[in-house]
Amino acid sequence: MESSVLEIIDYQPEHQPWFEKFNRHWIERYFWMEPVDVEVLQHPESHILNKGGSIFMATWQKELAGTVALQFVETGVYEFTKMAVEERFQGKKIGKALAEAAIERAKKAGARKIILYSSTKLGTALGLYRKLGFREIPVDGPYQRSDIKMELNLRSPGIIRYRNATMEDLPRIVEIYNSTIPGRMVTADTEVVSVESRLEWFKDHSLTRPLWIVEEEKNRVGWVSFQSFYGRPAYDATAEISIYLDPSARGRGLGKKALGYAMERCSALKIKTLLGFIFSHNELSLKLFREAGFQEWALLPNVAVLDGTDRSLVIVGKRIVQ
Repeated sequence: MESSVLEIIDYQPEHQPWFEKFNRHWIERYFWMEPVDVEVLQHPESHILNKGGSIFMATWQKELAGTVALQFVETGVYEFTKMAVEERFQGKKIGKALAEAAIERAKKAGARKIILYSSTKLGTALGLYRKLGFREIPVDGPYQRSDIKMELNLRSPGIIRYRNATMEDLPRIVEIYNSTIPGRMVTADTEVVSVESRLEWFKDHSLTRPLWIVEEEKNRVGWVSFQSFYGRPAYDATAEISIYLDPSARGRGLGKKALGYAMERCSALKIKTLLGFIFSHNELSLKLFREAGFQEWALLPNVAVLDGTDRSLVIVGKRIVQ
């Protein structure tokens, strides 16, 4: 992050006009000011700071650019609220820096969780919250405009389980798959795919070539697919594995857990050798497999073209069952 130009500082009394201005601007742009907004924005000391909360201000090249508040709810619980970045400073990851500062402060205060209220209209903000680890929970709360509530567990990750996918899961599977396409790191597809186009692929899975849903506390956050290699009988004990995670689940070690679980199940699935097909510029995925003991077995140079750039494909492999 550009630490020389971006700084996160604690709120001071003279920041109140900016705290109100930033929030009022975006609220009135998408919704309407509610009485609770007016009261909190005009008197943040009494409603937030004096009750055990915190307010952060972001500066960009010493100019105030955004804000966020961490409001005390009850022992161990804080509300992430009143985040706003002035429009001309958006796109500089200021919101992410503010959010991370608030999360770190909550951890230091011994919080067990952070909640937030938002709206499905705010797709960019929701994407950020999910990447930070927030999960959707049943909605309630003081805001008429909020139709979504989220929670971040600071004590321990959610319970992970794996189950066979059903046809009802296919739209979610496709949604997660499509979320990887814009990054040009994971798949060779360059346009989003439809549920209908994945029907045959879904049906090709079986008891020994399963398609698993990765669930975290009942939220479908990813999937794991086993597919036969080359389609000839002599290769029946060799399979290709694919792991796809929702943006909210990336960077939290779930890929490592899913790969480890898959490797443990290989014997029962009659799989002796696992393969992974990974773009050579996808260093994060290559690192994941290398740390699990996979080795580079082949390099196919410049076999793909993504946005006019030649890309190579690495085949990694590991003998699971001797």
